[in-house]
Amino acid sequence: MTFSFRADIDRTYIPQIERGVGNPSLRALLRLAGVLQMKFAKFVEGM
Repeated sequence: MTFSFRADIDRTYIPQIERGVGNPSLRALLRLAGVLQMKFAKFVEGM
């Protein structure tokens, strides 16, 4: 299973988020943190 599939986010959107071009919703950020098995606060720390 791919990262984007597990996060239920389109595979073309992940690179946009990485480059700072995409504007992810709170829901998308929560999904990404969950797939990475990180606490949300730690995931968004420094953003």
